Amino acid sequence: PNCPFCSLSSTMQFLRLSMKQISPLCFLFLFNTKIQVEMLVTSNIYFTEGHGEYNGEYLSYLLKDEGYSCENLNITVNGIPEDADIIFSIIPTADFTAEERDALDSFMDNGGKYILLADPQMPAMEKLDSYLEEWGIKLNHDFVVETDSNSALSAGTGLPIPVAKLQQHTITEKLMEAKSPLVMPSSVSVTVTTAKNGASAQKLLMTSNKAYGKTNLNSATIEKEDGDISGPLCMAAISEKQGEKSSAVMVIGSSYAMLSSIVEEKSYLNGDFVLNSINYLSGSSAS
Repeated sequence: PNCPFCSLSSTMQFLRLSMKQISPLCFLFLFNTKIQVEMLVTSNIYFTEGHGEYNGEYLSYLLKDEGYSCENLNITVNGIPEDADIIFSIIPTADFTAEERDALDSFMDNGGKYILLADPQMPAMEKLDSYLEEWGIKLNHDFVVETDSNSALSAGTGLPIPVAKLQQHTITEKLMEAKSPLVMPSSVSVTVTTAKNGASAQKLLMTSNKAYGKTNLNSATIEKEDGDISGPLCMAAISEKQGEKSSAVMVIGSSYAMLSSIVEEKSYLNGDFVLNSINYLSGSSAS
């Protein structure tokens, strides 16, 4: 009852205690939990700002609960910190500057990882789009329409919500065993091409072959028209470059897929997918 363990606020306070001041059981418990947790090397994730990005507060909270360090970052003002492991952009609506793109390029050359959470409403951005294309991922700036009832969930009076077909990858392999859906509402598609920088791009989430991508977002009809992209469509992709310091770019085509109401819904795989993605990119095991 007089054990000071309950009042400890840091490992340093614990280390100042002698074995005479703390009970053996509490000492053992603390050694196996508090000290080991604080000694873990966590990955540092920076959410970009300065380009009209969506507020990623919820994802930040989610990742902090998993032991990640999360902060916002204005690359123009602060550059990319040396301790950065993952740079995360959520629906930027203004292009990166040439200096920011160079900073991102240098970061990637040193083993960095970059994630873009995209949306059909994102405008075409010369520097960001061309940078992704160097990695073999092309944003199509369309809106995915899934017409296969076996590959979509009903949304009442709205459009059916695409249910992704998971492709083989470390991120998805355990999720492929589950029967729960991974939903991708309001998704933009990407085209996986040959990377220009030696990286290897791979599809992660696909539609059925009955889907199509509406390229005219101002069209008066949701029906397929000339110029729309025929399925199957890719809704998430990863491009990886192996080397002394491996790097990767990942694009997820649906920002709605990461909403708290969807990520927290246990009947969907969305929460597991985002955590598996971060764990994989940070070098941890996907679950």
